[in-house]
Amino acid sequence: MNSQFFTFIYNLNNLRIFSDWLSLFLGEYLIYFLGITAILFIVLGKNTKKDKEKWLLILFLACCLSNLVVNPLIHFFYKTPRPFIVLTEIINYKDYLKITEYNTSFPSGHTSLAFAMAVVLFLKNRRSGILFLILAILVGMGRILMGVHWPLDIISGVGVGILCALIARKGIEKILTKTTL
Repeated sequence: MNSQFFTFIYNLNNLRIFSDWLSLFLGEYLIYFLGITAILFIVLGKNTKKDKEKWLLILFLACCLSNLVVNPLIHFFYKTPRPFIVLTEIINYKDYLKITEYNTSFPSGHTSLAFAMAVVLFLKNRRSGILFLILAILVGMGRILMGVHWPLDIISGVGVGILCALIARKGIEKILTKTTL
């Protein structure tokens, strides 16, 4: 089923709307836009300096937990070949990518990072957070469109990102509560 769902999404590349550049943008470069926008959203918001610092700490911790702790730990124990290695008919974007490890597909680091940022922003401001969640979904879709991740990689990346954002918020709020007492 993972392979069938991958093929369905990957074949959207055949539609005119998903050209190579759009798939590449969604899967590889939208994450940078999301990160910069998330920081600007917090820094330029109408909150107090203390509140801005709190949310920047939560954002930073969520991203670090996701891509420096949880994902590498999962990659260490669970190695899954990327779709373009298993399915030889997949034309991938490796000439544009910086993929150095071809056997660590599960979970998607881009997706978990995107969802860690999006959930933090959703927790801060639900209305704006919905836009960030939509962008995070597009990052995950882009990773499949590029042929570098399976749908299960994306779903697990969503879970990792959400979990890391929730842990980061809880942890930072607990630390800040103890330091203000």
